[in-house]
Amino acid sequence: MPIIDVSLVAGRDPDTIRRLQAALHDATVQSLGVPADTVRVIVRPVHPDLWSSGNETITERRQREE
Repeated sequence: MPIIDVSLVAGRDPDTIRRLQAALHDATVQSLGVPADTVRVIVRPVHPDLWSSGNETITERRQREE
């Protein structure tokens, strides 16, 4: 049973998330040849204050880039 676990910065609209889930599901079924009902897709929204890269949160980066 393939499990795809995606972390994204929170704030995307539900339709965008749903399209991502569908695309990941379909690509997994096609590329691995597994039954469609065995594919699990988990999307984890992460608040931008809780995601950092280079010791800078996404919130800080966005504020700096404004």
